[in-house]
Amino acid sequence: MTTSPSRTRYRPRLVLSLLALLLLAVGCTSAQPPHTSSIRPTATAAPNRTSTTVNNQIEQLEPEILQEYPHDRQAHTQGVEMLNGVMLESTGLVGQSSLRAVEMTTGRVLRQISVQEPLYAMGIATVPGVGIWQLTWKDGVAILRNPDSFAEIRRVRFAGQGWGACYDGTRLITSDGMDRLIFRNPNTFERTGEAHITRSDGRSIGELNELECVDGAVWANEWHRDHLLRINPATGKVTGMADLKRVRLIERPVGAEDVLNGIAAIPGTNEFLVTGKHFGQTYHVRWKTKES
Repeated sequence: MTTSPSRTRYRPRLVLSLLALLLLAVGCTSAQPPHTSSIRPTATAAPNRTSTTVNNQIEQLEPEILQEYPHDRQAHTQGVEMLNGVMLESTGLVGQSSLRAVEMTTGRVLRQISVQEPLYAMGIATVPGVGIWQLTWKDGVAILRNPDSFAEIRRVRFAGQGWGACYDGTRLITSDGMDRLIFRNPNTFERTGEAHITRSDGRSIGELNELECVDGAVWANEWHRDHLLRINPATGKVTGMADLKRVRLIERPVGAEDVLNGIAAIPGTNEFLVTGKHFGQTYHVRWKTKES
């Protein structure tokens, strides 16, 4: 079959044109910056900026010590709070556990009731119109007491351990040594919910010990740490940290368990009492911004 001269003449031109277009496309692609993919990840810097912002939301505090009051060095303090101008204190250890009323300025014990073996007493919380709830550590028992006589009203069984307790005006809040606050019915001690506690970077915080509810926040001793945490119970986020190294330096504790473990808000003020296990003093403080 004879090929048409016109087709023979234009086919090479068509091939050359297509080849030129192909080379032009390759050239445009190679003209892009060789490290485009490594320039893009500006997003990796965002978590650092975000983390810094969140960290700045945690208010850094330290105590201004207003007064120092005597405290019984024999007391294995597990919880304190103020009631009608008197400091209530729960002490622990099997055979030494008690609930006592203490004169704040002198440290004198005004009234005391022993907690019988084998119970190991822990934190306390006063609920107006109900009584004083006193936790036990591993015994699974919460004791409701008369606020005037400290006499036992009844006992309630609960699962897990008991560490700290406070009352926020609506509910009872307790800790159990884990990374959470447990919400309870203040009349029945029935569990109603919980909040998982985290730092600003999302890490969990465990071993929350003595608790104090005030102004919608929960203050907590972190066991074996020289600070207090201020927690938003609605979110579980830490919103403030009070550095109490100064108090520990004054106390110069001698035992491994001689740790900070007592905080009580003084009603009608922005002031607190802080103390610890086998401390020789109770410190009347108010918080100020920590000096850098």
